[in-house]
Amino acid sequence: MRRATHVAFWLVVSVCPLAAQPAPLRFVGDVDYPPVSFRDASGPRGIDRELVEEFGRRMGRATQFDAVDYDDAQRQVLDGRADAITDFGIIPERRSQFDFTHPVLTHEFVLYVRASDDSVHGVADLASKRIGCFPYPFASAFLERQGFASVRVSDLETAFSSLAAGDLDVLAVDNWSAALVARGFRPRVKQVGTPFAAVATAIAVRKGRADLVADLNAAIAAVKADGTLDRIEDRWRPGELLFTPTESVRRWSVELAGLLLVVAVAVLALWVSQMRRQMRVREQAAMALATSEEKFALAFRASPEAMTISDFESRRFIDVNDRFLSSTGLHVDEVIGKTFSDLGLTSTPVENVSDAIRALPAHESFEWQMRSRSGRLVTVVTSAQRVLLNGRPVMLATHRDITASREMEAQLRQAQKMEAVGRLAAGIAHDFNNVLAIIVGNAELALLDGPSLPEPVRVALDEIRNAGEHAASLTRQLLVFSRRSAPHVDVIDLNALLLEMRGMLGRLLGAAIEISLQLDTSSGLVRADPAELQQIVLNLAANARDAMPRGGRLEMRTTAGVTCPGAGEASSNDGHRECVLLEVSDSGVGMTEETRSRIFEPFFTTKPVGQGTGLGLATVYAIVTKLGGELQVASEPDMGTIFRLWLPATSPEVDDGAAEVSAVQAHLGVDSQA
Repeated sequence: MRRATHVAFWLVVSVCPLAAQPAPLRFVGDVDYPPVSFRDASGPRGIDRELVEEFGRRMGRATQFDAVDYDDAQRQVLDGRADAITDFGIIPERRSQFDFTHPVLTHEFVLYVRASDDSVHGVADLASKRIGCFPYPFASAFLERQGFASVRVSDLETAFSSLAAGDLDVLAVDNWSAALVARGFRPRVKQVGTPFAAVATAIAVRKGRADLVADLNAAIAAVKADGTLDRIEDRWRPGELLFTPTESVRRWSVELAGLLLVVAVAVLALWVSQMRRQMRVREQAAMALATSEEKFALAFRASPEAMTISDFESRRFIDVNDRFLSSTGLHVDEVIGKTFSDLGLTSTPVENVSDAIRALPAHESFEWQMRSRSGRLVTVVTSAQRVLLNGRPVMLATHRDITASREMEAQLRQAQKMEAVGRLAAGIAHDFNNVLAIIVGNAELALLDGPSLPEPVRVALDEIRNAGEHAASLTRQLLVFSRRSAPHVDVIDLNALLLEMRGMLGRLLGAAIEISLQLDTSSGLVRADPAELQQIVLNLAANARDAMPRGGRLEMRTTAGVTCPGAGEASSNDGHRECVLLEVSDSGVGMTEETRSRIFEPFFTTKPVGQGTGLGLATVYAIVTKLGGELQVASEPDMGTIFRLWLPATSPEVDDGAAEVSAVQAHLGVDSQA
């Protein structure tokens, strides 16, 4: 009994470590896609098998690789029989079921034709051609976007046989796989043109296995950093495979055995020690490089500026960050393997941005306009630097959006221009006003002898005085616009002012326009220059008249005791927060959004040349702003226009004028029309 207990104890002790070991990671690849993944008499072979072994060493996990039917490989990953599928194309349709690692390989697609066919030199020559594709989803999808139909071929041997026999006119195939098979069909077939498309492939796992994706990404970064991926690709590149892996192992085993016969044990021990030290140094360097690349990748992804990495020779994008995708409105799958011109992002003045980036000296930049998918133009400053990525020359470019800066510069230039115009207008107005004072003054002095003057002379003097007063009105507008005039501030009853001006407004507008005054009978007192308030009313009325060439209705409405915009909840006793609202509305033609955004600009007018100064509404805006009020406008084409003016309210001064103001208020009606 005691012996049986000891046996059971040692069995448990020996089995537990085995049970604690994680199950091997199972990878599957395509059974017929040499040199990437295929199966021969010795079993699964190719680039993917060697990469899987390297991943296992970097992750510290046991791995298995099998080459199966491509569709079955996808099913095995989805139902859990396999952990990952290798060399899986990154296309949007697959993201609902699979998660992808960073790109591992890039496949380029080329065209093959019969050796006697000189009619095809590139994709542009494929019209009316019978086209075969392998592998089907990638090459065929590209050709369909170009407007060319294609057929799927089951394998490359059959495809090249059909091409050589004349059953197909063109083959669109993966360059690596085709190069292996095409050797058996030369000189009957030939490759034409340059690669017409490229697709990035990665390792895919079932949706939701983020931990496995993270481990695989770290392993991928490591094999890229220390050159292992490049060495594996070179070993399997068509035309350069001098020995099979098995033969290479056998060859090196014989050489090593011969070396061991010659080299002494002490020298061998020293050599092993040195190799171990070198391996440690290399591993540390690889880890440091992987860490550095990971930091760069994080900075690249999180950069607030749009960044791109493109191949130095082909100018095609290798990678782009999220900011670039959000600026262009594109998806990463649409960008990788393309150029700026392919994506239609280039606008004037730079014709070919990809060439400009390649030719750009270090620490220099150029400005251009980038067009997003929505058609929006963005002003961009691009700088670039040539760097090596895994031994491959690439261009790392930064594209900074300066659209807002350029708009602010334009606004500043406009403000400076308007300030200069204001100064010029003020200077001219002052000088001109002095001349007008002499003209109007002498005309009025002459009119004092009006009864004794001949009728023609008196009429001429009236015309001179009226013209001088009109010119003086224009100079006052210029002075208000430049804010150089000295106002004569007083307490004004806005209702009384409108009543006094009703007759003048009738003559200004004409009989075809109906005038309606809707006046609030409560106190509507404001502190302002009465001439400036009259100027506001006349300018708004003249603007409404021009908007109603066939007649219409002009309504002026006052409302006392309203809260000034932006003042929030305020006490009615706070004079700075209470306003008198004046609304001037017409039934005219209205305005577009573009016109409405510019109506308060000085010298802006929609009238023909010689029929408008462009100062009317600019003067209104300047006066209201100077009074501390606010002005808003609402208008739509064919819907009329409403101007709303909030003027700070005030209390009547305790003087002799208060009784006169009250007397004017006493006889106001609710609605007065003319």
